[in-house]
Amino acid sequence: MSSFDLDNPDFIRYFIERTGICIGSEEKSELKAWLLTSPDAENWLMTSKDYKYLESGEPVPLGKEREGAIIVNNILKGRLQDCWELFSRVACQGP
Repeated sequence: MSSFDLDNPDFIRYFIERTGICIGSEEKSELKAWLLTSPDAENWLMTSKDYKYLESGEPVPLGKEREGAIIVNNILKGRLQDCWELFSRVACQGP
């Protein structure tokens, strides 16, 4: 279960500085936030007809490409969680 806060601008800045991964500026940032926080994200990635390539609008085919998306999404959630735990410790210590 994740506890990171994607609505915290200080955390998002910390995450970007720490990882170089930009969160929140994606073309479909609401979808990305949902994929990173919803317990239904994995099922949606595996089965949804609405999961499409941004460039072509074609549905992402079932199988390895969708499985890869789930792996990438889980890795990103893990990195966010790790950074959140570090960020929370630093924030609690104060200046």
